[in-house]
Amino acid sequence: MWNVPQSYSAQIGPQMQVTLTVPEYPGKIFPAKLLSTSNAINAQSSTLLVELEADNAAGLLKPGDYAQVSINLPALKSRLRLPASALMFRSTGLEVATLGPTTALS
Repeated sequence: MWNVPQSYSAQIGPQMQVTLTVPEYPGKIFPAKLLSTSNAINAQSSTLLVELEADNAAGLLKPGDYAQVSINLPALKSRLRLPASALMFRSTGLEVATLGPTTALS
């Protein structure tokens, strides 16, 4: 089981491929796939619970083991990503700092 942040939950789909790494085997990557989700966001953690399946024929993965999960999510074309340093909190509201050929940083 793995908790996906709510902001990524719409991009999660069945049979997605993920990778796992565990501290006791540095550099070793375990391929896995997404089996199912809870189809609900946890109100306390704002996460979606998902179930993953990995081949553990060698018995290297242990129950209760801590694992780092990596998932290659599809890119969303409708999003704009800004660094936090570009945000300006003003008394009139939030603004984005821009710089162009005819504008100065304000």
